[in-house]
Amino acid sequence: MSKPYDKYVKVVEAEFPRMTLHSTIPSGASLAVVFDHYRLKRDRKSNHRRAVNLFFMAGTGMTKAIWQYHIKRLFQYSEDNEDSLSWQLVNAVAIDLVSHGESAVENNGRLGYAADWREGAHDLIQVAKSLRLQGSNVVIGHSMGGYQSLYACTLAPLMFEHAIIIEPVIYGDDSYTAKMEKMNRSLNKIIKTEFPSENEFDSYFRKKSIFKNFNKEILDDFLESEKIIKKDGSTYAKTSKEHQMICYLCGGPAIKIWKEVLSNVNVPVIHVMGKQSTWTPEGSSEKIRNQLKYVKPLDIDGGHLLNCEAPGSIIKVILDSLNNNVDGQNGNIDQDLGKPYRELFEENYKKLYSSRL
Repeated sequence: MSKPYDKYVKVVEAEFPRMTLHSTIPSGASLAVVFDHYRLKRDRKSNHRRAVNLFFMAGTGMTKAIWQYHIKRLFQYSEDNEDSLSWQLVNAVAIDLVSHGESAVENNGRLGYAADWREGAHDLIQVAKSLRLQGSNVVIGHSMGGYQSLYACTLAPLMFEHAIIIEPVIYGDDSYTAKMEKMNRSLNKIIKTEFPSENEFDSYFRKKSIFKNFNKEILDDFLESEKIIKKDGSTYAKTSKEHQMICYLCGGPAIKIWKEVLSNVNVPVIHVMGKQSTWTPEGSSEKIRNQLKYVKPLDIDGGHLLNCEAPGSIIKVILDSLNNNVDGQNGNIDQDLGKPYRELFEENYKKLYSSRL
């Protein structure tokens, strides 16, 4: 069966300037963002169903490749159920952070020794702006990518119609800061990205890494995308240990403003947590949900990496969200746009004037 989509690898300039002086070497250097763009084949595009565009953000150490499993099945579901769905998946975009995956290769020699998680949100907006897609945009983020997805909703309030955040790392108090310091020391011992041979690379990632329990297809996609083999046979990952640790070590400034971020999110949020997860502070889910204006809480079986260890449950969450939140006719498009410009302007100017004076 042929795929209903075409896949393109694209590159855009990252947000400039960055948020920290030492995000690049030298300071002020430009960076690039590499992303995968899955686009529905033109002859399959419906004139009657609402176009949906999904944007995917991964957590630390993970890349755009982990979302291919989900994207393939979401496209297939959309096409297999064309007679019953009011929406149609037209575009899916999976992004590599500037220090991860193919973006890291593109930015080799310019990445600095500091980072701010919010930079990833700015880069997400850069990607979305470059595409200028029509229809309903939905952002989906896991872990650090969950934080960045929500922050992006505050930067561009009309860019995304709703957000699906999976095990987001966004809440932080003093006890969690202490916990993260301990976790970071452990992660520094666990993470490896350089190996004498391809066999040792594969053995580590499949048997010892924190990704070892990934769904097999997802892990295969991830490793195939990450692996670089040198002429001497030595093998390394595109996302270096150092830049993974920088992400873990530099999350503090972003997490400290968690209340401000959440209070400025004005789109519906589906907040997904794993029932067996211990990555985020106990009780933080309720505090996050209480801070959001429009939230649907979902607690499902799984740990922190449930998007890759139990991908079927996340695909179901995404499909349920699209069925419940996407208007098959016009989405959030202004219903008055069919009126002549002058009539529309004067009518609404009068409403504004009378309501403010």
